[in-house]
Amino acid sequence: MKTQTPPLLVAGLLVGAVLVVALYAPVLVWMVRAWTRDAYYGHAFFIPLIVAFLVWAKRGRLARIPLDGHPAGCALLAGGLLLYAGGIWLDVHFVSAVSLVAVLGGAVLWIWGTKAARELLFPLAFLLFMVPLGRLLSDAFSNPLQRASTQLTSHALGLLGLHAQTHGASIEVPGYTFVVGQPCSGLKSIIAMTALAALLAYLLEGPLWKRIIVFAAATPTAVAANVVRITIVVLVGKSFGAEAAESLFHGVSGIIVFVVGLGALMGIGRVLGCRRIRGEF
Repeated sequence: MKTQTPPLLVAGLLVGAVLVVALYAPVLVWMVRAWTRDAYYGHAFFIPLIVAFLVWAKRGRLARIPLDGHPAGCALLAGGLLLYAGGIWLDVHFVSAVSLVAVLGGAVLWIWGTKAARELLFPLAFLLFMVPLGRLLSDAFSNPLQRASTQLTSHALGLLGLHAQTHGASIEVPGYTFVVGQPCSGLKSIIAMTALAALLAYLLEGPLWKRIIVFAAATPTAVAANVVRITIVVLVGKSFGAEAAESLFHGVSGIIVFVVGLGALMGIGRVLGCRRIRGEF
């Protein structure tokens, strides 16, 4: 049985939405600029669209949930606004952007109640994948990943019978040297693949523990895929020269290996018996 939404509530929601957009306008602009300029977050443009689809797919279930607001939502909303203020005061956009999820979650819990909040828990949490980490956090993660990718690629080349030496983030093979820069550290693949793994694990039908394994496999899969990518680039550079390796093929290899990584995650799901998409989708 569908519930009727009071006109005053609809008007209040529209006013609230306008106020949230106005309040978060500087943060939203910052995020869009980061998505445009930062190679790590090219996928973030799709996150709001995916969330909109997930909410739309649940429209029937949500319509049958009676309005039963919970006071804890007010506390969560207030906490989100305080977090936003703290981010603005400290000039840390990452904190202010994260607070948006808390504000939206608090509003849902306060107005609709716990049942609606449970239904929308994943779509709201998934919005976190559109928040850029910020340069300091990116550097903190990418630097150790650079070293790890360099060493792992060196070992992979050794298994292929090719002697490789590493100096910092450089990989030297006879006739070619490749520098594993920050864009090649694997952080981009990890960020994007973790988001996709979370979505895949949510959509798959199966026990929660199996879907958690699919999600947890995202990071090692992304790292392995990135090592394969760098290995291929080094092999192409040795065989066909630096221009062939670091121009068109360098970019194409990233796409190919990313698709392979996603296929690996789906394969893990199939091995675990999670082979179907949940009925509500």
